[in-house]
Amino acid sequence: MSFLRRLLSGQTDVAPGISSTAPPTNSPPHLPTLPPFQYTPLPSPTTHFRILQLQPTAADLATPWTSIPLRGTLLPCPISSPPAYHALSYCWGDATPADSIIVDGAILRITASCAAALRRMLRGKPRGRKIWVDAICINQADDAGALRERGAQVAMMDRIYRGAEQVDVYVGEGDAGTEVACEAVRRLVKYSVGAAVPGSTGRYFARKYEALAMEVLACTPEYPYGKLHGLFRQPWFGRYWVIQEVALAQNVTFYCGKHLLLLSSIIIATDFSPLSPTLLESNPMAVHWRTYTMYHTSVQAWIRQRENHSATPNVPPPALSQVIIPPALLFEATRPEDKVHALYGICKRLGYDLPVPDYTKSLAIVYTETAQAILRYDGQQGLDQLLESACASPSSRDQGIPSWAPDLSSCIRKWSSANLPNSCMNDRRNTWPSGRGNPGCQFELGTDSSKLRVKGRRLDIVCEPGTPWEIDNAATNIFGRDHAPTGSHIFALMTSLESWFAIVLRSMNAVSASQASTAGLRLAEVLAKDTKGNSSVDDLQELSRYLALAMTIAKRSEDPGRLVLADRTMDPQDYVRHGDNCTLSEAMYMQLGRIMPGMAWKTVFRTAQGFLGVGPYSVAEGDVTVVFQGCSLAGLLRPAGEGYSYVGPAYVLGVMHGEFWEAGEAGDDEWFELV
Repeated sequence: MSFLRRLLSGQTDVAPGISSTAPPTNSPPHLPTLPPFQYTPLPSPTTHFRILQLQPTAADLATPWTSIPLRGTLLPCPISSPPAYHALSYCWGDATPADSIIVDGAILRITASCAAALRRMLRGKPRGRKIWVDAICINQADDAGALRERGAQVAMMDRIYRGAEQVDVYVGEGDAGTEVACEAVRRLVKYSVGAAVPGSTGRYFARKYEALAMEVLACTPEYPYGKLHGLFRQPWFGRYWVIQEVALAQNVTFYCGKHLLLLSSIIIATDFSPLSPTLLESNPMAVHWRTYTMYHTSVQAWIRQRENHSATPNVPPPALSQVIIPPALLFEATRPEDKVHALYGICKRLGYDLPVPDYTKSLAIVYTETAQAILRYDGQQGLDQLLESACASPSSRDQGIPSWAPDLSSCIRKWSSANLPNSCMNDRRNTWPSGRGNPGCQFELGTDSSKLRVKGRRLDIVCEPGTPWEIDNAATNIFGRDHAPTGSHIFALMTSLESWFAIVLRSMNAVSASQASTAGLRLAEVLAKDTKGNSSVDDLQELSRYLALAMTIAKRSEDPGRLVLADRTMDPQDYVRHGDNCTLSEAMYMQLGRIMPGMAWKTVFRTAQGFLGVGPYSVAEGDVTVVFQGCSLAGLLRPAGEGYSYVGPAYVLGVMHGEFWEAGEAGDDEWFELV
């Protein structure tokens, strides 16, 4: 099962009863009355940066390290020739200042997480250390001068992290869960390295590695998500800024409680490929854990390949859309414009010239300029990626973001009915509605940069959208939530399935039982095609059977607050629990998993001519279905003045392999202006 499918199924993260320990918030002892710290402007914010020289005193040696008073001085240094220093990577957490540091004889208020990270860096360092930490070394004020400085400093952060001797990642002080996870990492690395030794020694360690890997991956009552979960549920692994901090580092060391882990150790520990294919297939979590650092290490490999002028076959050069769009969905940033600014240095090193970070620009301008850069560098592939990712939402509209430009502030961790998605996530393969032999995408930006003209052909009008499958990602226990999953997404799916099945029946004017059976198969086809694109007839029939069984059981359920979706052929011991009120047999879970995440926050719709499709939750009656020339998915447009608002991508049964395009002619072509 894929990572994203596990992610949306609610089976990926926090174990009940295990919570992430907050960093120590011990304030320093009583301090004399000191003035608040005032930043001195840098000689030049484009050529200089500040380094914090932490300066503990002799008296601090007798103080527990979690309570050491923080003192230091800020050193302005030229970026071209700085002294030796480390750079700190940590999760900001609560932005409310809850602690203090004395800087150059004045008090600077800082967050609890920043203070805890700095104290951890002083542990065992009686002479102090030089360290770069963004919250202190960059003026965080919101006046015009500070904003200009911040933009200039963000633009050179690639040089700051690359110039550091080491990037120190403070994950947190941890708890019993992180202790187990860190120990598991240590042992996995030991056995994995030993297994590579030739001869009997290697075979011995290979056996040890296999037994340990199965133990670590096992989902047990004590460790419902395996033993690595205690580490990867820590907030650092879900943050956006840390991608650049790790990818550009010369060396990376993770600090978690008493443990120090190298990045290379975490990569080895989460790579379970030495297991046999049979064992890998039976342990979906074996793939899941790798995803927490996969993007970071991919970016690192891309940069090193480019800087070393090497041509590594296994590391193809990325498109700009590949660099920008995927992490925006998966990781969080406090400021939405940082979904672009935090990758500025990475993009620069990969040869992409984005506008210099400017915190005085509106979010709409930042995202529009980014979308324009994707079109400029990626061409047809860029248009494809933009239209696959963009999705109409009230928040995007309120911000003034053009409908065709993805709203990168969206993050799947936050999706809920109270926080509607403003991006689309597609997991489909081999769809190409424009058919064979077409000349590729044709598009042009209008004189108004917020408008985009795209060539395509009109297919039909939506006449009935179904009930979207709405998933509250907090309730599904996604990405380290500290409470158990509720199973609400399964209850919501049952409501949506009933709606979708009714739409398919009406599209066929079906009345008999045999027609209903055909409709079930057709529903399975449209759902499976959205995610796979290559399901066999047997696969579709199996999915259809389980969809029908699920709806039948749901309708017959005597307890509306409890749902047991199980085929009688399965041993109850193999059932999968989703919270206290929802249980599925393993076979049912696997079949419903086939439509995750392709249908999350999407719905089935039918058109006036009887086409069936899948579109975003925001699709409405009257939307126009269009096949854009050369694009991988169809699109949904909504009339808006003299142009169209882009609603989102669509999969339409019967047109995804060129049938519609090849049956038409050049006279059917139209230019659609997206606003």
